This record gives sequence, C-alpha cells and structure tokens, in this order.
Amino acid sequence: NHRTFVNVYDLGIHAKAVPFYSMDYLRGRTLETILVEDGPVQLEPAIDIFLEVLDGLAYAHRNGIIHRDLKPANIMICTANSAKQIKILDFGISKFVGSDASKKQSLTAEGDIFGSPFYMSPEQCSGETVDARSDIYSIGCALFEALTGFVPYEGKNSVEITIMHRVHEPPSLADIFPDLQYPPSVDLVIAKCLAKDP
Repeated sequence: NHRTFVNVYDLGIHAKAVPFYSMDYLRGRTLETILVEDGPVQLEPAIDIFLEVLDGLAYAHRNGIIHRDLKPANIMICTANSAKQIKILDFGISKFVGSDASKKQSLTAEGDIFGSPFYMSPEQCSGETVDARSDIYSIGCALFEALTGFVPYEGKNSVEITIMHRVHEPPSLADIFPDLQYPPSVDLVIAKCLAKDP
C-alpha cells in the first residue's frame, strides 16, 4: 500500500466463471499518452514525475517486489480533487524476490523473459535472474524517452532491440537534442541507470 500504487479493493469469481477485481478509478493520462500528444516533457516536470515513481519503486523494492515492466505506459499522471498524483500501473508481471521468494512464488525461472523490449535491462533481455537494479534500468529508459520523445534503443524487431540493450553504449541526451542544454547531472543519472553491468 503506497500513494503511487493503485488500490485493489476486492477480487473474486463472478457467476463461478469470470475472474474480477475492483480497484481505484483513475482520471488522467499515462506518460506514454502525454509523449504522443504533447511531445517530450520539460526537465522540471519530468524530475517531479520520476521522483514520485522512484519513491513508490523504492517502497516496492524494500518489500521484495520488482515491477519488471516499468515504462511510460505504466506511469499515470492523475488528477484527484484538483491535485496531481503519480501512479505506477500494472504490477501484472511483478516478481517477489525476498529471502523466501522460492516458497511464495515459483512461477518464473531463469531463462524466462518478461517485459517490454524497449525498456528491458540487459540481464532481463538475456533471461537471467533480475533484481531491483533491472527496474532502475527501465527507469533510465523511461526518463530518457520522457525528456527526448525517443527510446534509447530502437531496432527493426524485438530481437534486435534486446541485442542493442546488451551490447550498444547508451546514447546521451545531447545525441538526440544537441541544441538543448541539460545539466550534466541528468546525463550522469541516465548513464548510471543504463549501465550494462548491474
């Protein structure tokens, strides 16, 4: 339970056939929709958005949960009572990684690949064991896209994209927009997030 998570209130089977769950009704737009409709996000609003996402992500990680599918489509900027709220969506392929994870969740194993290729860490692309650092890599990809409107790696297909995540050096913001002056600290943060070695 965290302010950036969507609350689920009930779940069950309707008429002994249809699984359901009820959850918060959100008003707003995903970061992906904002990028498509309005273009890249300015630096200050992007920092505000991602600080909230990181706060929720840190809470999940402290509780042994990795998201495994962080991307702009799963970050929603909501309005509630005229206040802005950031929500992290879709924990559908999240994984429990606590000390007793093998007892509680054994649905995935090494070699399984889950996630969205544009945002997957090199170890996730290879089907290796992932941990919280894989989510940090995805955050770096999403922040890069939020600021530029482009994903760090774009290939002809999923296989090419996953290979690029594993072997290509990450681009800098200046590679995309040489005329824009971002503080060097922003490029340093993105480079650290997108490091090949966890």
